[in-house]
This record gives sequence, C-alpha cells and structure tokens, in this order.
Amino acid sequence: MTFSHEVIAWSAFAIFIVVMLLLDLGVLNRKEKDVSMKNALMWTFIWILSALVFAGAIYFEVIDAGGSLSDIRHVQAVLETGVHGPHPAPEVAAPVDAPLPKLTPAEKTELAHENALLFVTGYLVEEMLSVDNLFVFVLIFQFFRVPSAYQRTVLYWGILGAIVFRGIFIAAGLKLIEDFPVLQYLFGGFLIYTGIKLFFKKEDDEIKPEKNIIFRLFHRFFRMTPEYHGKSFFARIDGKWHATPLCLVIFIVETTDIVFAVDSIPAIFSVTRNPFIVYTSNVFAIMGLRSMYFALAGLMQQFHYLKYGLAVILAFVGAKMVLEHYDHAWKIPPVWSLLIIISMLASCVIASWIYPPKIEHGAEPPVV
Repeated sequence: MTFSHEVIAWSAFAIFIVVMLLLDLGVLNRKEKDVSMKNALMWTFIWILSALVFAGAIYFEVIDAGGSLSDIRHVQAVLETGVHGPHPAPEVAAPVDAPLPKLTPAEKTELAHENALLFVTGYLVEEMLSVDNLFVFVLIFQFFRVPSAYQRTVLYWGILGAIVFRGIFIAAGLKLIEDFPVLQYLFGGFLIYTGIKLFFKKEDDEIKPEKNIIFRLFHRFFRMTPEYHGKSFFARIDGKWHATPLCLVIFIVETTDIVFAVDSIPAIFSVTRNPFIVYTSNVFAIMGLRSMYFALAGLMQQFHYLKYGLAVILAFVGAKMVLEHYDHAWKIPPVWSLLIIISMLASCVIASWIYPPKIEHGAEPPVV
C-alpha cells in the first residue's frame, strides 16, 4: 500500500504534536505547582527549537509540504498554455482536476527550500501575534485573580481549543478565497486597518473582561461559585451544579482566541495559502504560547515598543496580500519577507532595551 505525500506529511505532523503534547502537558508538567521561570524558559526554547527542526525536515525533503513553486510553475503554464487569466492567484488558479506536473529533482529541492522559508515566515508572524496576545491573558488572569497553578490548566484547554478552532477557520478561509478571490483585498485591507489602529492605540485602552459578552451571558444562564474549587470547572453545592470561576475564565480565553484568529488567519494567508504550512505554523506558534506566557509574563511591560512593530508587520503583510493579488510582479520572495519581519521584530526589541519605559516619580512600577 502506498500513501500520498499529503497523508505522510499530515501524519508526521500529527504524531510529532501528540508526542510533544504528552511530554509537555501530560508527563513533565502534570503536578499542580507554580511554573518556575527556568522551566518556562526551557519549554519556550524547546518549542522554538521543535519548530525549527520541523522547518529543517521540510527543507531537507524529509517532509513533503507540497504547495507552491509558483503553484508548480502555474501548473506548467496551465498545461502548456491553456491560459488562465492575466494575473491568476498562483495557489488557486490551477485548472480543475488538472494533474500536477512532475518535478525534476532540482525543482523538488527548490520547492522544499521555498516551503521551509514560508513555514518559518508564517511561524514568525503567528508567534509575533501570539506574544501580543499574552498581554490580554495577563489582564484576564489578573482580573479573575487566577492562581498561577490554575493558569496552566486554563492555558492547556485554551491551546487544545485553539488548535481545533484555527483548523476550522483556516479551512473556511481557504475555501472562501478559492471561491471569491476578491476577498484577498478585503483581508489585506483589514490587516492594514488593524495595523494602523494598533499603532495609534493608547496605552490605557485596556480590555475589560467584565464587558465580554460571554461574561454577561455566563452570569445570566449559569449558577456560579464565588471561589475556585481547585482545577475543577464545576462544583456540586447543595445538590446543584455550579460553574466555578475557572470555567468562566476558560470560556473567555477561548472566545478571545477566536477574536485573535480574525487577525491571525488573514496574516498567514498573506504568506502562503498552502494548507499544510498555514496550519502547522499556526499550531507550532500556539503550542509554545503556554510556556512563553510564564517566561514573559513578568517582562511584558519591558517590551513596550512591541505593539508598534506588530502594527507595522500587520500593515506590511496586508499590503503584501493586496499588491500580490493585484499583480504578481509585486510578489516578494519568501526570504525577503522573512528578513523584513525579523528586522522589524529585532528593531522593536532593541529599541525597548535602549529606551526602557519611563516610570513617573512616586509611582510604583507595573506589576504583572
């Protein structure tokens, strides 16, 4: 029995993620205790390294990610000039049921290298967005006074939920773009708008969890206990089931992630529309979010220029999406996209170190 490269690639990815999940969430960190900075930094490094190893497996053709190479040379010039529009989107312009042309060994290697760069670029964009999301998690955990030991449980279920929801949104987004290519302009414009809005966002414009619609609906339809009951989401009191604050927190975290996906999914579509690369880069970024939260939670206020870098990156990928759809002559090679994004990120981190946030005289430094 032979298996297609898609089956092998997806199976390899699934096995890798399951093994890492069992190690990180199930075996090494199953005890209920506060997460130490050392442990958090170690697992942050392990997840980043695992993403790079996965990119290496694509680069060295251990995993065949399929995908572009200008969509296999635009399906060999639409099967030797059946033409297909003046500026067809490479990932959706192939003729229906057209056989995928066979690649030479050199073209296979070129495709593998291109896919590896696209994966790293997509991973970096998603990781950047994930780091910004940590600010929101800090606010949610502070508002509900979630003990550190319970925060791990919330992030555990939040990650699993995000993996499922991202898969649904990616599949829906790819289908919409395939059926309505003009949506690329809408997605690109939305990213540009989001970037501009984030750039001019005031520091005191905080998210208020109590105004979340899930918060209000929860209190309307569920009995709630005033205190936590360990890591339980529900508790039986006087013969009646009550939701615990931890249950409410996980609901808010999940709905917040859905809001994050509205920015995240269009951003990765600007890099590639290869489903394998889109989903795997998303999942690797999400999987490292839990350990990164505990590693960076105490340092978040120090990277005060990060939001400006993220704003510029969102505007950049939005403009890239619009221009490349308008005319493929504007297409930026993957390596240049990667270098531009890395440069923006590095500039923000360096600027944050050189110009630390000012603390007003007599005021206490921010506590996270």
